[in-house]
Amino acid sequence: MRLSVVVTCTQPWPEVRGCLDRIAPQARCDDVEIIVVDGSAGGLDAAAADHVTWLRLPGRGPHELRLAGVAEAHGDVVAITEDHCDVAPDWCAQVLAAHVRHPDAVAIAGPVTNGAAEHFADRASFFLVHARNLPEHDGRPVDWFPPAGSNVSYKLPRIKCALQRPGDLELVVTPQLWADGSLVLDEGVVVAHSQSLGLRAHAVNHFHSGRAHAGLVAERGIPARRRALVRDALAFPRRLISATLDVGRALPEHSREIRSALPAMALLAGAATAGYLAGIAGPGSSLRRLR
Repeated sequence: MRLSVVVTCTQPWPEVRGCLDRIAPQARCDDVEIIVVDGSAGGLDAAAADHVTWLRLPGRGPHELRLAGVAEAHGDVVAITEDHCDVAPDWCAQVLAAHVRHPDAVAIAGPVTNGAAEHFADRASFFLVHARNLPEHDGRPVDWFPPAGSNVSYKLPRIKCALQRPGDLELVVTPQLWADGSLVLDEGVVVAHSQSLGLRAHAVNHFHSGRAHAGLVAERGIPARRRALVRDALAFPRRLISATLDVGRALPEHSREIRSALPAMALLAGAATAGYLAGIAGPGSSLRRLR
């Protein structure tokens, strides 16, 4: 079984150096290929990592980069991660082992831990997005949104023909696989999400995330979906924060951190909601401004 790893990069060098230093050595095995899809404005140092395929797409955002990376992949399995995720030295081997353990699964999601826990804004952003992805959090709900950009792998022939435009992987294919039982969670495949931006930059990023998400859905052109987006937006902040607080109750070791981050989470949820409302008219520039 051959593995293709797609790493999306939107940050400048050297911010992504740690990610690539961890993942590039894993490409020295014949059954692993690493594809770095570089959307950063200044460009990364392609000479810094051997055994890596570099795709240079300046100014493109994460959804576009993932689509291009998967199109370039040649493996039996494709795993997705991003420049601000720290993978283990044996992450590629663990991904392949998970697909051996789950031969009937089309996709496998792994847990996500917080690798940027020093600052309150980073903790708030992490919990708001990834609380449901923490290790040992049982009982993911039907409306769980798997971490498609950070730590999900797919049996490539089963999904490739379904990916036609940006957003298909994250908003169409992955949720459908979870809904029909073809996506499973494997606790053995873990990444650390290490995004440290500061409160203002996090708020801007959450705005663009909400706008990109809603805009990609709205672009599908179904009026009923646009009406549903308006209804969703009204409930968005409460749903985000309630889901995070539920995780705090289920995982007491995180409860105090989550409660202390509540004011910042409320601010970030408000920014995401503003983006969500703006996105009903389309994603605008947010697709390429999202980090």
